[in-house]
Amino acid sequence: AGRLRLSFDAVDTVTNFSTLYQVLLAAKVTKVLLVTSPYHMPRAEAIASIMLGAGDISFEPKPVPDGLTVPVEPSWKTWRDSLRSWIWRCTGMDFRFLAGNLKNFGWRFAALGAAISAAFIWAAC
Repeated sequence: AGRLRLSFDAVDTVTNFSTLYQVLLAAKVTKVLLVTSPYHMPRAEAIASIMLGAGDISFEPKPVPDGLTVPVEPSWKTWRDSLRSWIWRCTGMDFRFLAGNLKNFGWRFAALGAAISAAFIWAAC
């Protein structure tokens, strides 16, 4: 309790969870504080519910005081990352390599990443 764990392996929010998940289980962590901006909190909570729920790890949202609240984060990001979280939960694949490469190409390829993710979840579950 009372420990801060940093990971430099992640490339996005989904991989923040996937890269720390085994560490949290090994440390027998049962609850974490989810700290991010109010703008980003809905997506972070959706991902945490799926990914941390796999190991019965609960979380408490702690929005950063005076953090960014507008503009509202697009809902398609929450749907995309929820889908990726379910794929990870079913297969263990977090698509870290793909997420990192898609960031280099910009948002136009985000839809392609979501389509590829959808194909994998149907095949895996």
